[in-house]
Amino acid sequence: MILQVPFEQFASTVKRVLKQKEVFVTSRGNTALATSASDDRNTVVASASLFSLAEARTQLEKEGLQVFDGSWHTDGLVDLGSDQEAPFVAAVAYVSEEHTPGLWIDAYPSLPTHITVLKALYEEFRQTGQVADVTFEEFVRMAKPTVVVTTPEELRGFVDQHRS
Repeated sequence: MILQVPFEQFASTVKRVLKQKEVFVTSRGNTALATSASDDRNTVVASASLFSLAEARTQLEKEGLQVFDGSWHTDGLVDLGSDQEAPFVAAVAYVSEEHTPGLWIDAYPSLPTHITVLKALYEEFRQTGQVADVTFEEFVRMAKPTVVVTTPEELRGFVDQHRS
């Protein structure tokens, strides 16, 4: 059984529910996952922190917990991430006015269409004066853009490839 709680309540929950002070923390990108298990290992208390691993460790030690590296197995754990959803990252490669490659990157809370991404690029370039007074269609023809959208799952996969 896994009990998921906000990080601010993790220390008090571990003490109250599990009646112990041993916890394990592990890195999850730039954040940390904290876990603790009952003596019979049938109950795991888990929480994701917006803090780095070092900051999470410090916070938990201030709460009087003994902190160790690692994590209890948390199959079935709902993504505790943060209040923010993982972004969809969009990149556009394009031919610039100097006929050299350009790269523009943006992030979205949900899956954008390629047209949405291109219009955002066009609007940003218009506002910053990087594109002359041309229509969207003309801009696309001249820039010869290639749009790539990366999902949160793909981003996690890329990160996981480099964890070792």
